[in-house]
Amino acid sequence: MTTTTYKRLTKAEARLWISEAWGRDISINNVKLRGDWLFVREPDEDEVDCIYRPMSGDIWAEAWDGIRLEDSPFISGNKEAVDVAIAKLDVEIAKYHAEMEDEE
Repeated sequence: MTTTTYKRLTKAEARLWISEAWGRDISINNVKLRGDWLFVREPDEDEVDCIYRPMSGDIWAEAWDGIRLEDSPFISGNKEAVDVAIAKLDVEIAKYHAEMEDEE
């Protein structure tokens, strides 16, 4: 198993990175970082894009999955829902990585 060393992005860096990758300005208010995940909210949308481990130097920013706005860090006072959503995302990405390693 290979280990990747990466620099975690700050919220401001993540906003700039996602804006450049998606080719449009994303407000810093529509970006949240939790654990290995970057959450991006589009105004007037009920789903939030979840991007795994944004790394400095990456040139792509494809969403891994989406979660309901109610389960995202954009809603205050819902730490438990966010923790559950992140745990599910972590399980899914770990399963994906295990499958990729099996194919090698």
